Formats: sequence, structure tokens, C-alpha cells
Amino acid sequence: MRFAAVVIASISIAGQIAASAKTVEYTWTLKPRRASAKDPSLSPDCNLNRLMLLVNDQLPGPSIEADVGDTVKVNINNESPTESIALHFHGLHMKGQPYKDGSATVTQCASGPLQKQTYEFIVLDQGTHYWHGRE
Repeated sequence: MRFAAVVIASISIAGQIAASAKTVEYTWTLKPRRASAKDPSLSPDCNLNRLMLLVNDQLPGPSIEADVGDTVKVNINNESPTESIALHFHGLHMKGQPYKDGSATVTQCASGPLQKQTYEFIVLDQGTHYWHGRE
């Protein structure tokens, strides 16, 4: 069964390079959930029978906040018994670290069903960006 929705959230990057770069770490749990009439906020297009893969049971998913020069670590716990997922970060250049961004099976391996994976990258670009999942 395919998941019909993808979680999209923002990444806020401050413009100044921190005097001492830090590591910001997030742990995200991905779980399947079906939108229902009990919680219509999970289905902005009113499709209440949609199976979704949510991050930390949120829609939209959680934000990442970091400064230029920081290392971001996102630990993914994929609790879906059937779906693989990969993350893509829009607007961030992954200079020297391209293997954890892009399409699954093209530039990176997806996190398989019931697997864990860590995305780690150094922030090179300031601004507000977004991330989303890919099958």
C-alpha cells in the first residue's frame, strides 16, 4: 500500500557563522496514520481515508533550526512495517556530502521498513528552506 501524503516542514538557518559551531540533533519517529473525521486537520484536502506517514505524529512535520556552520543530525526511526522513506532538503547545498539528500536509489539509500538512519550534514546556506520525504 502506498502512502499518499508527505510531510513538509521548514528549516530556519540564521545568517551569521557561529563563533563555535555546534551540533543540533533531532530524533524523528515516522509512523503510518490514517486521516479520519475525528482529526480532519491531518487532511487539508478533505481526503479522510488517506494513509500517511507522519513524523512525530505531526502535520506539518517538525522544523530544524541551526546556524551556518552547525552540524545537523536527524535520527530517523521508520516504524512503518511496509514503506521505505528518504528525506530531501530543498535549498541546502550538500557540498562534499551528497549521499544523504535527493531521491532514494539515485543519490541515497532510503530508510527501509522498521529501520533507523541518521542524516548528518554541515549547514552552508542561510535562509528558510524546507524538507520533505520521498519514497
